[in-house]
Amino acid sequence: MGRPGAGGGSRRLPQPDYDAIIVRGDVDKLVAAAEEIGEVLVAGRLKNSQIRGIFASVRQIQLNWSTNEQKAYRDAILLKPRIAYTAARNDLVGLDSVLIEALNRVKGAEAERRERFMRFVDFFEAIVAYHKQKGGAN
Repeated sequence: MGRPGAGGGSRRLPQPDYDAIIVRGDVDKLVAAAEEIGEVLVAGRLKNSQIRGIFASVRQIQLNWSTNEQKAYRDAILLKPRIAYTAARNDLVGLDSVLIEALNRVKGAEAERRERFMRFVDFFEAIVAYHKQKGGAN
């Protein structure tokens, strides 16, 4: 897994309230956590290109969810090893553990999975946006 604070940054990534963000959909906590994480990632010198591939996969799963929910859910859970692999190849400054922990909250009753995954997408997108806004390099 990624090493929090590695890559030149000295701050550790915060551990957001994943249940509030992913399970209950607390948008205020989502925004606050994403902003703080984005800031720490910039300090850790994480590059946009290091997370672009993962985010593209997340978007593809989001688009496919309405056509084949079972496959989309399977692909969502299989993001975890892909994130771990990407972290092993690149220093994700601890973002891997945040994303994997958030993905763990997508599990649940079949009726809840889609909504939880969409909240995960919102969370990831907000992290990427704040990272860029705070000066994240390409």
